[in-house]
Amino acid sequence: MKPKKMNKYVFISIVAVLSTFVLAFGSYASALIAGNLLTDEDKLNFAQTTTVVDEQGDQIARLYIEDRENVSIDEIPEHVQHAFISVEDHRFYDHQGVDFIAIGRALYRDILAGAAVEGGSTITQQLAKNVYLENEKNAHEKNKRSLNQYES
Repeated sequence: MKPKKMNKYVFISIVAVLSTFVLAFGSYASALIAGNLLTDEDKLNFAQTTTVVDEQGDQIARLYIEDRENVSIDEIPEHVQHAFISVEDHRFYDHQGVDFIAIGRALYRDILAGAAVEGGSTITQQLAKNVYLENEKNAHEKNKRSLNQYES
């Protein structure tokens, strides 16, 4: 008995599926590795308000650009957590960090309005933007100060 020849199309299909799987897995692994290499842990800790105290430990001043104090998630009441999620990203538990439905809806409304009227970013995307991208206004001010430094 001769072994049956595998149908050419079945073989090509299997190779295509396996190649796609290997490529997808490799891309995912590369993104994870690159993300770990590019993440600056210090950028995840936003600047806090500086409190100045006297010799007795009494507060005499607070120095800040933004009045911010880090707290544990356990210190934030559960109803406040739910309110934040409902306002900022009500589908928070339904996606993996990117809400394509919200992005599509925002794009549709922006096109209808002819301007950027709605955002479609998730809490995760907002955090990534704050960590990895520079605020356009802050970057402009930094560049302006740098130029003034050379003019003096």
